[in-house]
Amino acid sequence: MVLRLVFALFTVCLSGVAVARPLITSSEDTLQSVCLENDRPWQELVEICNAALKDRRLVNSDRIRLLDVLGNAQRELSDYAEAEKSYQQILTLAPGNASAFSGLGWLEYDRDNYTAAKEHFQRAVDIWPSAGGLGGAWRSDLSA
Repeated sequence: MVLRLVFALFTVCLSGVAVARPLITSSEDTLQSVCLENDRPWQELVEICNAALKDRRLVNSDRIRLLDVLGNAQRELSDYAEAEKSYQQILTLAPGNASAFSGLGWLEYDRDNYTAAKEHFQRAVDIWPSAGGLGGAWRSDLSA
């Protein structure tokens, strides 16, 4: 059995010298698993999740989970246009996805568009009344 080791490399220019650094370093990790762990810096997560989404063998449920992490990372980086695209891709795959509506709600909240945020949050609650991310408990910028 051949051990597959997936390395996604990106180049960092340092004093005119290109240095390659792997995005994943363990042979047991995959781009998908690293993306879903959601414990890397936001920019690194965007690169890892985008690379993972290129796998044509992904089933829709896995693609949705990756897009959710990607959208959240993009939003945290204030890349609102790309975050919105990620959430909309989720809704194309699963029109009733509460997590995508929640993500769109937080996106509009971050844009100070509270009316649109409320509408997205309401849709998420209508679909999934116990949607955990709606309360903001995971958000470090909101205080209780």
